[in-house]
Amino acid sequence: MVIALKTKRVETFVTVVAVALVAVLMAVLIWERASWDDINVSFGHTLYWQLLVWSPWIAIIPSIWAARYRPWFIHLLLGSVLIALHYLWFRGVSSDISPFVGHADTRYGVFAYFFLFWTLIDLTFYAIVLAVFRVRQAQQQPATASAVASAPCSPEGWSVMKNGDRHWVKADTIHWVEAQGYYARLHTDAGDYLLRESLTDLHEALKRRGFVRVHRSTLVRVNHIEQLSRHKRGYWQVRLSDGVVRRVSREGRKQLREKMSG
Repeated sequence: MVIALKTKRVETFVTVVAVALVAVLMAVLIWERASWDDINVSFGHTLYWQLLVWSPWIAIIPSIWAARYRPWFIHLLLGSVLIALHYLWFRGVSSDISPFVGHADTRYGVFAYFFLFWTLIDLTFYAIVLAVFRVRQAQQQPATASAVASAPCSPEGWSVMKNGDRHWVKADTIHWVEAQGYYARLHTDAGDYLLRESLTDLHEALKRRGFVRVHRSTLVRVNHIEQLSRHKRGYWQVRLSDGVVRRVSREGRKQLREKMSG
């Protein structure tokens, strides 16, 4: 808990510093452009304006981080909503505080091209946050696809993050695995964990530990299967020791019978 709290504080500090740096950079660029166009504005006033304009990103970044596991269309929707809200905030703040209020050729205290410029920055910011997450995930996962493919035996486990804490999930504690987009959800006695790994790679890593791919979206440990039965609609299914029922494909049933008979 202490480690998670410290990590949260560090992330908050980094977020505030990043937003402040963007605000300072924008203030410098705007002030220099105003000087170039012989528009007399105060740098302090410009900086204060930009700090207010970009301050919502202190709350926006954690929102993006919380949705980092979601599929692309969720990010598209979330990004559109956040950028629209930031636009309204930007327009409201600029109408009252911008040093360009009342200047010719401005509306809401800014020049027309400012809105497009700010939207592009919002999109870039969003992309950077997701890119940072991808890099951190790659660093946190010791078992990459290439490592699994070349390993002579299956790995002992995986390091995963859940609710801000790092957990070590031992391979022997996993009961079954389900695919979720670009991720796999590991179901164990202690709960479930999301791992950025394909089901194909996990199958290669876990098949030596008694796992069978019973469906394109499911891996199960054979000794956790209580029943293999045929549904009244004709398809096959397995009931696991925790009561979960998962569908079995034709190829999965074939592999399962070979494993259980062997």
